[in-house]
This record gives sequence, structure tokens and C-alpha cells, in this order.
Amino acid sequence: GSGTISVGEIGAGNEINTVSLTSSTSITLAGSVTTSDQSGNSVTLAGPVIIDGTVVIDTDNDSNDGAIDFSTNTINAESNGTDRLTVTSGGGTITMGGVVGGAAPLDRFIVNADALTIAANITTDNGLIDINAPVTISGTTVAINSGSGTGNIEFSSTIDGTKNLDILSGTGTVTITGNIGTSNALTSLDINNTGAANTGSIVLSGNIGTDSAAGAGAVTLGHDGLTGSITFGSTGVAGDYNTTGDQIYEADSYVLSGTDPTFATDNDAVTFNDGGLTLATASDLTINTGSGTAGAITIQGDIAGTSDGSTTTVTLEAGSGAVAVAGMGTDIGNVTLDGSGGITLNGSITTSGGNIDINDATTLGADSTLTTANGTVDFASTIDGAKNFDISSGSGAVNVVGDIGAGTALTTLDINATGGSGTIEINDVGTSSAAGVTGLTRLGTQSTGTLTMDGTNYNFGGGFTIGPNYTMTSHPSSFTTVGDVNFLGTVQVDGTFSINSGGGDITIAGNITSTGEDEIISLTDGTAGD
Repeated sequence: GSGTISVGEIGAGNEINTVSLTSSTSITLAGSVTTSDQSGNSVTLAGPVIIDGTVVIDTDNDSNDGAIDFSTNTINAESNGTDRLTVTSGGGTITMGGVVGGAAPLDRFIVNADALTIAANITTDNGLIDINAPVTISGTTVAINSGSGTGNIEFSSTIDGTKNLDILSGTGTVTITGNIGTSNALTSLDINNTGAANTGSIVLSGNIGTDSAAGAGAVTLGHDGLTGSITFGSTGVAGDYNTTGDQIYEADSYVLSGTDPTFATDNDAVTFNDGGLTLATASDLTINTGSGTAGAITIQGDIAGTSDGSTTTVTLEAGSGAVAVAGMGTDIGNVTLDGSGGITLNGSITTSGGNIDINDATTLGADSTLTTANGTVDFASTIDGAKNFDISSGSGAVNVVGDIGAGTALTTLDINATGGSGTIEINDVGTSSAAGVTGLTRLGTQSTGTLTMDGTNYNFGGGFTIGPNYTMTSHPSSFTTVGDVNFLGTVQVDGTFSINSGGGDITIAGNITSTGEDEIISLTDGTAGD
């Protein structure tokens, strides 16, 4: 009917089998509802529900679990911030199709069940939302909101459903323990992605999708004002975060706790903004955005291991997209950066003996030093950028296949300038008419194994020092600079060898020899009469 219903406690013992309350106006529960351990026990609330005080609806029994049916009716508090609802059904079905807390948010909302379908929004007044059940999202877009205060939001099991899920927790922590979208991928997943008040940390203990299937479309976790951390994975469990849309993460710090975390998209971007990433012990990081140009990888903070001596590898594969990274260090093993849209280095990379492979055209976005503790350093393409650039590889070989500074000159360039026996191989520096380095360049020392210069033009703007013995290959070598020139070893000429120091001193410490009889040597400081 249209009258109101208001009841206190129902069935404190084992005496009530079925509870059915019907009102088109309101049903007020001022006490708990408990059903007996008999077949067919159930609770049906056919009308708008108001929770007055602390209410527990419990149909979870030893042998017979009962259904709890709110149908599509709303659930609200009697007065904001003072009323709590716990729904416990065990294996009984819970039907909850209406908005919870839309007009008057509950103080706390808890569900304990073997399964739960959420079709509409759930809101509390800065209070806990605790869902202890595998969840299916059935509403087009479902928003779970615990207010602007300290209310945590916790999902203890899996979340599935081909719908949009938005979660906002204020300063509280969002914890999702189970996997997301492994049965049915979410359309999108947003957690604390908007609003100045939503600064709480985010913990994803499970995966998003699997290693072969996406678990969501676009995923956005955090925003510029999020002061907490985002944690991915569980110790000893492989971490997979697979989506068909962009993955955007923004937090003060990131903790990757799982084994070998892998972030994958279908030609869409992966972005870690603001904070640094800390990898678990011996956990290798892979980000693979497919082959499309939209699949850019951006990491604004540093990447670090856990300082226990076990190295972790870092592989960033952007296909034809771009890669931009900050620094890396602390127990980092091999590093591979691949993106034909270009690589941008915004910090220094230090490995614990691991190799560094940068497979596409590179731009220096900040002063950068690559240090490998005897690992190799390989650039498969060009290096540009008006920054200071150092490489220190110990006994590891350094090979730069593309031109250096031909597009935008470097500020300074040092390759094993203070020691190391690793061989060095480079191509042109600058062009015949423009310097590739505006400041000082230092290539190796007398300890360097060999220096191979595969290009023709070596245009240094601020002087240069070549440490090891220098042997020309079978094509002309033209060195141009405005500064002092120092060869600390011998020079073997094969063809035309020329130096123009632009007024600087030229010093060759060792002998100049040739491989034939028709070599040409031209040394000039660029001043009149020389």
C-alpha cells in the first residue's frame, strides 16, 4: 500500500523464516533482520528503504542461505552520517538494483555474500564501503563514493561487467583485492581521478585482465592532487594490467609489488605521472603499447629497484609511438627502450651491470648520464638535444649508430671520459656546417679498448679530447671545432685527415702514422697564416 512501515528488530533467534515488507512510500528499519536456517528463508523489501541506526540483514545460515531482495528500490539513511547497513547472505542471492545513499548517505555500508550484482550508485557520508563478494557491474555507469573524508572503499574479491565503474574515496584508501575484468571486461575504470578532495591511496592487489585478454577499456587512477600512492600487485603473484584503452596513472608514488608486472594496451598510451616507481625484488617491468602511433609511454618519475642486490629489467615497447622516461637506478638490470615515435631521456639511468639498449631516435630532455657498471650501451639511431650527456660503461662497449647532434646540438658529450676499457664506436657528430656539440667533447681515455669513428664529419663546437689511439677507417675524417684539440694517443691515417680548431691549440701526444703512401694530413688552427 501507500502507507509507511517502520519496524525494529525481526528474528533475533531462529524463529523467523520469511520476511516480506511492502510499501510504496517507505520502509524504515530500526533494527536487524535475521532469518532461520530453514529452506526458503528470505527477506523481501518492496519499497524505498530507510535505515535508522545500525541495521544487519542476515540470511547466512549453516545449511540454508536465504535471498535478500531490495529489487530496484532505493536505500537511504534516516539522517546523514548516523546510520549503518550490513547485508549478509552467504550463498543467498542479493538483488540490489536501486541507488544506495543517493538522497541521504549511509554512515557505513557492508555486504557479505558469495556474489553481488551492483546496478546503481552507492554513497556513504565519509564512511566505509566494504564489499566482500565477487561483484558484477550491471548499470551503464556505477559510481561508488565514500565522500570527502576518511571512508575506505574495499572490494575483497573480483569485479567484472561490461560497464563503467567510477570510485571516489576522499582521503580514504581504495583497495581491490581480486582481479578486475578477467571474466567480462569493464568498459572503463576510474578511481580517484577527479576532485580536489579525492586524494586517497589506491591498492590493486589483483590484475586487470590477463596476459592475453584486456580487463577494461580506458583506466584512469588518480589525478594531479592525489597525495597518496598507487600499489599494484601482490608479492609472488604475476602482475598483468591489460586494457583496450589508455592507462593513465597519477600519484605521488607507485609501488609495484607483484612478480614481473606487465602493462599492455591495444595501441593506446600508458602514462605514469608525478611520482616514482619502486619495483619489487627481481620483478621485471614491461610496458607494451602495441604497434600504433597512439601507444605512447610516459613515465615522469624515476624507476627504482629495492636495494637488495637482485636486479630488475625494464622493457618499454611503444611500437611506432613515443617513449619518455625520467631516471632509473637502484638494482636495475637490462634496460630496453623502443618506440619509433622517438625516445626522450628526462633523467639519468644507472644499471647494476645491465645493458642499455635504446632502439630509436633519442632526444635529451634533461641533462642525462648513462652508467652501466660494465654493461653495454647501444643507440640504434640518432641523439639530439641541447643538454649535457655522459656515458660511463666501464668495460662495456658503447655503440652509437646514428648521428650525434645533427638535428639539435648537445651541450657537452662525455663517453667513458674518466676511465673504462670498453670500446667506443660512433658515427658523425654534427654536420659539415654545424656543430653537433656546442661545448666540450671527451671520447674515452688511454684505457679505452678502441675508438671507431664510422662517420665523415666531426664538428665539435667547444673543443674535444680523444683518449685512446685513433685509427681512421677508409674514408675521410674531418674534425672541426672552436677550441682545443687533444689526441692523447697515436693517430693512424687512412685517406684524408683534417683538423680545424678555430683558433684552439692542437695537441697529438703520439705518433702520426699511415696505412699507405698517399694520405693527406691537414692541421690548422683556423687563423690567418696557418
